[in-house]
Amino acid sequence: MTHVIGKRLLHLAISCTAGLYCVSAECADMNLVDGVVATVNDKRILISDVTKTAIPVYRKLMQAYSGAELKAKIEETNKEALDSLIERQLVLTSYENPNPAGLNMAVEDQLDQIIGSSFKGDRSAFMEALTSENISLQEWKNQMRDNLMVSVVKRREVDSKVIVAPGESRRLYDANPEKYKIPEKVQLRMIVIRLAGSDSDKTLKKQQAETLRRKAVAGEDFASLAKSFSEDVQPEKGGDLGWVEYGELKTEVANAASKTSAGGICPVVEAGDTLFVVKVEARREASVIPFEEARVEIEQQLRQQTYERLYNSWIAKLRRRAYVRISDGGKPSQ
Repeated sequence: MTHVIGKRLLHLAISCTAGLYCVSAECADMNLVDGVVATVNDKRILISDVTKTAIPVYRKLMQAYSGAELKAKIEETNKEALDSLIERQLVLTSYENPNPAGLNMAVEDQLDQIIGSSFKGDRSAFMEALTSENISLQEWKNQMRDNLMVSVVKRREVDSKVIVAPGESRRLYDANPEKYKIPEKVQLRMIVIRLAGSDSDKTLKKQQAETLRRKAVAGEDFASLAKSFSEDVQPEKGGDLGWVEYGELKTEVANAASKTSAGGICPVVEAGDTLFVVKVEARREASVIPFEEARVEIEQQLRQQTYERLYNSWIAKLRRRAYVRISDGGKPSQ
């Protein structure tokens, strides 16, 4: 079924972000605009549940977007939040625990660990933090119990089944040689001289650049020259560009640097209205990451792909077995 976040949900989210009240405990008081947005078996998911889940993302969106683009991003975020809440409820519904006492003990252990590590053993400080978030201790325990149940079921149904087949890492490495190539890089220092003013001014600038190059070739410290005369490229750092690929440089600079040996000074480079005095500190030839070095990253990639495939398949199976109904703004969709 297509997920439809109704206009009421989008309006609530935009109102929250515009008014900034969603970043405080007032988020809990949304009764006037609340409604059921989805039902999973006998569990109702409210509009306010979605907005609470999305609050951290709202904050970031408000810093990066505005107007119609912000509305579109909020709607996308709401959909993702609703999907997450539905999947969470499906997982919780599938949980089977023959030892509820053990689960309760695990919750208490988590509580003790959090109070000890984050509140220096001060239980009252922890309670004050809950109060500031408008959350009761029992609500916190219920949430922690749900988190533990979700973790247990995911570990049993998905994590334990993630296996990378022997030889698969090597096959992927051999099939994608370009991905493991390390391009040639060069370490440069640079003095930048801007060409501006009259023709005579530009002539003086060119003479200055040639003079600086001669001094560098004669052995004068290039970093000191850059600090004193460079008009760009972090002169306070002695014009140090660090390690760069040729493709990151102006074409004229890249061509000159490619023809200069390590430790050498390039001929003065003119590119547009700028002159460059360039020293090639060192260079690294193009190479290939050995398989043994790439294997850990490849295996992580394969594990993630396998995890996502198993997880999506599992969630799809849970959906088929459950009653899931999506509403439009609290009203059943047709």
